[in-house]
Amino acid sequence: MALKLGRRRSSEPVLVTVQALAASREGVIFQHYGPDFCLAQEIPRKFLQLAPPAQKPEKPKPEKAAPPRPLPGTVVLNLPDFLEKPVRAKSKGKKGEPEWKSGTRTLRRERRKPPK
Repeated sequence: MALKLGRRRSSEPVLVTVQALAASREGVIFQHYGPDFCLAQEIPRKFLQLAPPAQKPEKPKPEKAAPPRPLPGTVVLNLPDFLEKPVRAKSKGKKGEPEWKSGTRTLRRERRKPPK
């Protein structure tokens, strides 16, 4: 029942066991709240026990299938070795930019330079 109520707030609730008999002998007052529940103003930490964390079973890792063996007479080509890597062309300025804009930018850069 405690786990059912705990799952209302969290997907992985933690079960805490209360040593009620020892706590009541030390003076903790419990009030009955229905047939299954008891309430207390506060319970000292020494009367609380955490259940050990549940260990999740390890899932076996799927084995990688071996690559199919080539049939006799088959020639295997490694295409990345045969193909050349594409070379990116260096662009002048920014793409789709009008000529006047790049010229203005160049003038501003020259004005910012300190005189020699």
